Amino acid sequence: MTERIEQYWHGFLATLPPNSAYHGRVYVTEGFGDSPELADELGRLVLNGIKTATCSALCEWEDEKKSIPQAGLLSI
Repeated sequence: MTERIEQYWHGFLATLPPNSAYHGRVYVTEGFGDSPELADELGRLVLNGIKTATCSALCEWEDEKKSIPQAGLLSI
């Protein structure tokens, strides 16, 4: 999956001018939902412009000992 994500990211960068602020940016990868079926459903909602934001409970981040997302974070 990592190679596929890298290809996606580099394909995106190829659409931008060389001086774009996105070049050199760090991103994280995440999935939607807790099953492939839910991920597909949520992905369709994003593509159709219905789902325009996402969130999760702070306690989930704390329980999993993950860094809390910050403004400006790029997520694929």
